[in-house]
Amino acid sequence: MEISGKSNSIQMLNYTREAGVKQRAPSDGSRAGAPDPPQDKVALSGKAREIQAAVDHLQNVPEVRPEKVEALKQQLEKGTYRVDGKTIAFKLMQESILNQFL
Repeated sequence: MEISGKSNSIQMLNYTREAGVKQRAPSDGSRAGAPDPPQDKVALSGKAREIQAAVDHLQNVPEVRPEKVEALKQQLEKGTYRVDGKTIAFKLMQESILNQFL
């Protein structure tokens, strides 16, 4: 069936009636006797709950630890602060891998 011209909505209504296609529910909120749609349900696995708890915990950890900052300042002032390149590289790789999963 070809639908064209000014009376598209009337022709579409007639076509859907002929084809036996159910109409959408009215947009005004009325249900017009339609049955309730099935409700979606979500069930989280134990692992998902553990991961969510870990993420929640990490979000509550402060970004800046004042005691650590003060200790590093003192080491810098005294000239005793030493950088270990291997430790820094390891931490950078570890953080990069973790960021891929979050």
